[in-house]
Amino acid sequence: MGASIPELLTFIRTYPTSSHSSDASSLIAEIVEEARRNAAKSVAEWRDQSREIQFERGSEKTATLEDALFRANEASRAKSTFLANMSHELRTPINAVIGFSEIMAKELFGPLANPQYKQYSIDIFDSANHLLDLINDILDMAKLETGKYSLSARPFELAVAIEQAVRLTRRKAEEKNLSITVDSEDLGEIEADQRAVKQILLNLLSNAVKFTDRGGIMVHARGTATDVTLRVVDTGRGIAAEHLPRLARPFEQVERELASTSAGTGLGLALTKSLTEMHAGKLNIQSEVGRGTIVTVTLPRKFGGKS
Repeated sequence: MGASIPELLTFIRTYPTSSHSSDASSLIAEIVEEARRNAAKSVAEWRDQSREIQFERGSEKTATLEDALFRANEASRAKSTFLANMSHELRTPINAVIGFSEIMAKELFGPLANPQYKQYSIDIFDSANHLLDLINDILDMAKLETGKYSLSARPFELAVAIEQAVRLTRRKAEEKNLSITVDSEDLGEIEADQRAVKQILLNLLSNAVKFTDRGGIMVHARGTATDVTLRVVDTGRGIAAEHLPRLARPFEQVERELASTSAGTGLGLALTKSLTEMHAGKLNIQSEVGRGTIVTVTLPRKFGGKS
């Protein structure tokens, strides 16, 4: 244990002569060294306490973030469950509206007294079908988010799915004086969920028709021994490069910034991307404003996704 400050002062007063100067210097050096050690110890203790405080604060922040993330996930699951239940409950009455309006529009039980009623019935039929499409999109997205969407992979002719999707979209294209052409070689069979692949094509074709005002739409399909590539090419308005990263996100509609006439939920591309990835496939989008858009979907010929 070194000498204290009072001991130093006593020593200096008791031994003021030069003969003891070396002893005084040694004592001073000893006290200075002890002061340095004490200061270093204090700094080390302060650092340890500071680390403990920072660790405690970091732990509190981590716990808060984990709690917030847990609550957000719970809220997302609750939302998805609610949407799934709501969409399911709405489909039954809407199907009834579609059925009855179709009967009235076709006058299956006799002519309507006023021709205007027939037009109203057609409008109701078209509007109800549009609403059903939106509900189906929401229901499918909710199932995907909650992991309840299941695939049933079986071999089927890809050309058949392309033909069906084009046939279902052609009427809307013709209403806008647009042509839909198919350029495909012998694609053969692919092992996948036929309904999901058909939905992918329908979503891409519907988007192409919706955002193309003149020109045409092409379905380009090619296959190899290991995979197949589907491209839907349109001559529509195109999408700016800065908006491309936002595409395929649920409920995103970047096209609304370009035009206020777009209809839909903004789920089409999100569903397409999710269904593609469930097949272990890839989706790529290329677009240029004023020239058009190319959406490419690549699927493995042998199913390797999630059932």
